[in-house]
Amino acid sequence: MMYVVLVAHDVAPSQGLLKLQRALEAYGHTATSYFGFGKTIATPTHAISENIRNASVLVVGMSSSRVLATEEMLAARHALRHAIPFGLYGDTYGSFGRPWLRQLCSQSDFLFVLNEHEAALAKKIFGAHPRILVTGNPLWEDFAHPEHSRTVTRKLLNIEPHRRMILVPGTKEFAINVHLFASVVEAAQRTGKNIEIICSI
Repeated sequence: MMYVVLVAHDVAPSQGLLKLQRALEAYGHTATSYFGFGKTIATPTHAISENIRNASVLVVGMSSSRVLATEEMLAARHALRHAIPFGLYGDTYGSFGRPWLRQLCSQSDFLFVLNEHEAALAKKIFGAHPRILVTGNPLWEDFAHPEHSRTVTRKLLNIEPHRRMILVPGTKEFAINVHLFASVVEAAQRTGKNIEIICSI
């Protein structure tokens, strides 16, 4: 059985690798995770490094900026120093092309990417090494199977069953959110109907 260490800072890679952790444990493997879910990882880096030394393999996320990817990059470099196989999980398009991660991607043993198109792009950049594995994004697959029904969701949000509703998912970029939310509000007002708008950031 394997001992796997998983490290991710951003919300999406933390959630995706948490699913991997649960699957690994269901198959009898041992996994230790250091997930920030968008916040700084609480465990000191020296403690994470110590666990990586004992790991069979390390899997890290690919966070959205150099600063946010600090723990992931430190973990991968530690695995490199100690000859521990490691890979990176791309939870969105073009993750492997982020400048602060390119060198680590080229030094990794494997990359998890979204689809065949992303795999082809990664192969153009990195060639035969690392191994490119198409895994998709399990969180996106969950969208097709929501936890709550329409009725339950509306009840939780205190929205009457007959009311029209628009859910507007935001991004990490404030400027994009302002433009997106304003555009949706303007479009809803043009309909002349009373529409409930829920913005999610």
